[in-house]
Amino acid sequence: MLYNANYPANQQHPQYVMFHQVKKPSKIFLILGAIAAFLSFILFAILILAPDGSISDYVKSVFILGWLVATCMAYALFVLYIILYISAKKNEKKLATQAKAAQEAAYAAELRRQWSEKQAQEQAARERQIKQYISDAIDAIPQIDIKPEQIIPRGEASAAESIKQSIITAKTDFCALFPLVSIDIETTGLAPYKDDIIEVSAIKYDIGMTPVSRFSTLLKPRNGKSIPAETVAVHHITDDMVTDKPTFGEVGAALQRYIKGCNIVGHNLHGFDMRFLSKGGIVFDPKKKYFDTLDLAKKVLKLNESDKFNARTGQYIYNSGDVDNYKLPTLCEHYGILYDAHRSDADAFVTAILFSKLIKDKTGIDIIDANTYMQK
Repeated sequence: MLYNANYPANQQHPQYVMFHQVKKPSKIFLILGAIAAFLSFILFAILILAPDGSISDYVKSVFILGWLVATCMAYALFVLYIILYISAKKNEKKLATQAKAAQEAAYAAELRRQWSEKQAQEQAARERQIKQYISDAIDAIPQIDIKPEQIIPRGEASAAESIKQSIITAKTDFCALFPLVSIDIETTGLAPYKDDIIEVSAIKYDIGMTPVSRFSTLLKPRNGKSIPAETVAVHHITDDMVTDKPTFGEVGAALQRYIKGCNIVGHNLHGFDMRFLSKGGIVFDPKKKYFDTLDLAKKVLKLNESDKFNARTGQYIYNSGDVDNYKLPTLCEHYGILYDAHRSDADAFVTAILFSKLIKDKTGIDIIDANTYMQK
């Protein structure tokens, strides 16, 4: 059925519009054809029933001509009506097919929309669960009390360049990795000389990757500067959240004491975190070890390579690797690590887990299971 009574005539429902686009042949053809047929019948009856000699040959010839004309006209009108009716039916069937296709397409689109909406809801639910899981895990780690102190003098970002990056091998003394601090920061931008640290988190681990304590705080930018909108979109830290917080300089001394005597791990540690921390006044002990999970991942995992040109065969080929890139979310997904992006406490937490996974892939040693290396 093309017409749906649920859609009023003044609404442009496609089925209703298509149905009413079909023009039925006018009944005038039938009426005129009936009149012509009736006239033909009358003339034929007169010719047959009239007695011989009652009408002249001239009148008789006129009647015959009229009968022929009326008969042909009736036949033509009926045939024309039939042709127009068949044509209208074909158009109606065509439009009905189009309407059905449109309805099926609309139904499929609605199913896709509902499916996408369901997927989005499920994804949002998963993200809430992940966020809650990580939040609960982090909250279970004792937080040290952080109080503002005298501002430490700012340093130079280039000081981080003198710190040697440590490597992991099967011969590494894994007991000597601890105490280990996983550290991460959030900033107002990418330039240490002009941008500020607005959140710093450090989680201290003991043998067996057992979390001991955490150092985590939001920070306000220096000199009352606002947090740029483009960085708020990344880490969701707003000016209102840091209004009553200390600056990095006021907690720098506490952080310096917290990491003293510890090895450090971070993601893009040498390229980002250490540069900002050095600029903020943190001094790194060159005798300690500094591990970068970004660099370690590059040694352990291969990148997927697409559209790589093979000069020998003259063809583009796809080389299947392990990951598409070495970003923290990608690496966490590869190892099945639950990840809640772009807050320093969560990043520091998952970076430590990622570090243990990369070590196991590279050396076969599970640093979470202390028995595998303490007995050696």
